Amino acid sequence: MVIVEARSDRGAWIEASGQKVAVWQGHLQGLYVEWSVAVNGLEVAAKRYKSQRWNAEVGGFYVQALRQLGPKRHGWTKAHYMTGPEASDAHKATMLKLPTWGLIDYYAAFERFVFELYRLWLDAHPEVLCCGPDFSYLPLPHNLHP
Repeated sequence: MVIVEARSDRGAWIEASGQKVAVWQGHLQGLYVEWSVAVNGLEVAAKRYKSQRWNAEVGGFYVQALRQLGPKRHGWTKAHYMTGPEASDAHKATMLKLPTWGLIDYYAAFERFVFELYRLWLDAHPEVLCCGPDFSYLPLPHNLHP
């Protein structure tokens, strides 16, 4: 998708930036979907573990961990036990943390997007990295040296 068409080589970075927008829009939308699925899954689990039927059939919720069982032998072990209502409450408490996780993940992705745009700009304008008195010996346009 081209948002702005470059009219010169100097403006090619603008066209490339526009092409990145759709890609990043899809990436950010994907992050929102992941967050939404996680919240929904925890809600479904909280309801399930609270039900009397589940508690009667299963009898509790076990957190499992991969541990060393012997020399060069690993396996899943029960690391923690919770009753159904305790597991339900734990899942609901975790749901409260997910908006923070979602915002952090979203912000980190947006920051990567902005940095990617900045790199496109720098690729088109590398001379800005060489301005100032330390680079006065370089044959750059006069307006780059103070």
